[in-house]
Amino acid sequence: MVIAMYDFMLSIYSNLPKKYAILSEKLKPEHFTELMRRLMSLKFRMRPLPRRMWIKANGRSICVGSKIIRVADSLLEELIKSFRNYGVNPKLVIKHLSS
Repeated sequence: MVIAMYDFMLSIYSNLPKKYAILSEKLKPEHFTELMRRLMSLKFRMRPLPRRMWIKANGRSICVGSKIIRVADSLLEELIKSFRNYGVNPKLVIKHLSS
């Protein structure tokens, strides 16, 4: 399950729409997937979003600021809506995000 979600997030990362382009500009794919994983965890536990977050992937840590967190949270909201409608199908979800 974890590997499937990682692959799903990598496919989302490689096809991000323009309004989420800042995520691909500022984050590497590994950091993006870790950020989305952590945001999902916070959202499902009903915790507030932090102002900053340290993301560690492949032995490198980066600090993510509030702007990146807000954009990623917005993307996560869109993904959750898409999951309800289309399931976890990357092609349909990417098509939905692009429209």
